[in-house]
Amino acid sequence: MIPLLLAAAVITGLGDRPAALLGADGKDGYLAKLEQKLDMPGLNLLVATAIPNCPDLTYVSSDYRELPDQDMGQGNSFYGTFAVRPAIEEHIQVKGCGKQLQLNFTAARLQANPTELKFSFQIVGKTKTDLQLRRDAYVYVALANDAARTLAGQTAPCGQTVMVYDTELKTEPNGNAPWDEIWYTAKCDFRTRVLVNFIPKANGGTTIGAHAIGPAD
Repeated sequence: MIPLLLAAAVITGLGDRPAALLGADGKDGYLAKLEQKLDMPGLNLLVATAIPNCPDLTYVSSDYRELPDQDMGQGNSFYGTFAVRPAIEEHIQVKGCGKQLQLNFTAARLQANPTELKFSFQIVGKTKTDLQLRRDAYVYVALANDAARTLAGQTAPCGQTVMVYDTELKTEPNGNAPWDEIWYTAKCDFRTRVLVNFIPKANGGTTIGAHAIGPAD
């Protein structure tokens, strides 16, 4: 079993963020709420899976991106309600014991309650998927992990869902050309890398394919 990381995260390196997003919370309030989000047990477990047995971790805010239009709609927004601009994806680099992991959070204010700043953890790593596409891809990735786990003879139920604990680019997206990513997955004590193929359609949407390609660290 992987131990949970109990030490509270302290984020350094936070640069300027859009004033309309910071609002009355200011930069200090934004940072405090983000650190509180990092202290969730589920995220502790994810970090401990990606960087196991590492007592000395650092958390650095590296950069952010403003969310594109396709991430702002009803189906992709936070808590089932529309987010208001500016809304961003915050990137936190977790480093320790020779390894590095990028945590990606969305930060926004909602039309239903614009005075409250909301953070939502999205995914790990350098995936180029938007919010909806990564949710769709997860279904295929989880199935690929389960299939590999079955082939490895691990058929007993374990009461866990598939965790994605890192993502990396294999080929860069370029216009409407297909691209590939590798998603690192874990379920109970079984880990595997999953190659995910993204093939944009001429009339919109993306075809997704996924299959396991071997053990993951």
